[in-house]
Amino acid sequence: MKIKGDFVTNSSSTGFILMFKGNNKIRFYQNLVEHADKFKLTYDRSWSNNSELIHCDVWDIIEAIDPLIRKDEGPDRDIWIMKGIEPIEIIQKRYNDELSYIKEELKKDDTWYTEEELQESINNVDKVERAISKGFTHYYDIDAGNDGNISGNLGDILDYAGRYLDIDDDTLILITEQRR
Repeated sequence: MKIKGDFVTNSSSTGFILMFKGNNKIRFYQNLVEHADKFKLTYDRSWSNNSELIHCDVWDIIEAIDPLIRKDEGPDRDIWIMKGIEPIEIIQKRYNDELSYIKEELKKDDTWYTEEELQESINNVDKVERAISKGFTHYYDIDAGNDGNISGNLGDILDYAGRYLDIDDDTLILITEQRR
């Protein structure tokens, strides 16, 4: 559930923090294609006994994010450089701040945080540190779901089937976040 303005919604999304070297979109896409097997996803969206399977692959994902990352407008136009990516230090600070906050909250008797959330936060900090040690310089944040920057069938697949993706190697490190 999310609070939006003055109402509560049961919208759902999954965040994908993709960490990599450089800010060249061709290299970024190559990194995704190298992991194409991980992005072959299927989700059963049925609400009854009738199965409604929807599928996606890495090319569907690239097609959806390409318009989001093109820096093809304005005086700084450069179709090879990605917009919307951030230096990895930004996500590093966010995760370190989150970890510190959760640790402080767990000292309180009336906290909503759990040891599981603490461990998840520690794991995220560790993944970012590992990415930095491998020379990764940037990250891109995809929000997939019914209110994400990728929605519709692909948003549903990524939100529900993609939340369990795990990529951690020398070209790409992925962190998934539940954004409820």
